[in-house]
Amino acid sequence: MNIEDHKVLNGECVRAGVKTAIALNSKINKVSKFDRKHYFYADLPQGYQITQQRQPLAVGGEVEYILIDQNNRYVTKTARITQLQLEQDSGRSLHDEEGRQSLIDLNRAGIGLMEIVTEPDFENGIDCSSFVREVQLMMRQLQVCLGSFREGALRVDANISVHKPSEPLGVRSEVKNLGSLKDLRNAVDFEIKRQKSVLKNGGTVINETRTFDSESGPISPDILAEIVDIKESGYSTVAYCSQLVELYLKQDITERPKTVVDNNGWRQIVDTETLKPVCVKILKENPKLVKKYFKGKEDKALSSLLMKALNETQMKGHPVLMKKIFTELLEEQKQK
Repeated sequence: MNIEDHKVLNGECVRAGVKTAIALNSKINKVSKFDRKHYFYADLPQGYQITQQRQPLAVGGEVEYILIDQNNRYVTKTARITQLQLEQDSGRSLHDEEGRQSLIDLNRAGIGLMEIVTEPDFENGIDCSSFVREVQLMMRQLQVCLGSFREGALRVDANISVHKPSEPLGVRSEVKNLGSLKDLRNAVDFEIKRQKSVLKNGGTVINETRTFDSESGPISPDILAEIVDIKESGYSTVAYCSQLVELYLKQDITERPKTVVDNNGWRQIVDTETLKPVCVKILKENPKLVKKYFKGKEDKALSSLLMKALNETQMKGHPVLMKKIFTELLEEQKQK
């Protein structure tokens, strides 16, 4: 007997699916069928996944969920359900970037999985996380799922696209590896901003699968390295580099750090010809500080003069270079 020709349906999976479908107000199909989805990844050694793309267990339905909006008001929204389907779970891929190797955990490969597909009814990350939270509570109440992100009992993939109100849906990107409600919220908001930035700059959004790393967060190693290089090379000041880090932590930008520096006019002024007139002006406007310098209080006088010059240049002047210019100008006056 060929075991491959005699697949056995797990009745408990069907019962869990039906209970969930009823809670979702879905229509349970009298006939549902399974399909083979062929793909060749290491996380599913048999080379295909048993799923229900064409005739799922249930279709339609909706879920009401509550969230707190930006004005701290409770708002009720509704998300439509496309379908609920049963399928095989795959293994788990673990990538070790330092060792440059991938590990495969097959403990969950082949077990029953219930997938809930929604319509594009969400506007932002808080909508998505609030909806999933409601579904999580529902699953636990029905006792069909533990609902634990940590144990992998509940996982979320987000498909994101942006478009103008009068236009059709744009090209979507799928974000995987969302292991918590916080990750889901942050990943969706970040991807929306990324796609808007791409389109705003004349680019094209590519249909691709992306990941979101909650440990590294929105600042990737290459972005952080570029910010450090900007600071060390004197391309921008410490203050503006700190603002750069804050922007990336808040996920407010998706451009490269140097582009942000250039667009905001944050480049540090390291030109003596530009800074010398500023220093001359500060000396003329502050004769008391000049006298203080000549009376032997060089450090305090220079510190005050330097701060005024930094304010004059909107914190863009190179402090070491300006201190050198001040010293040279004051010593010249001293010799006269």
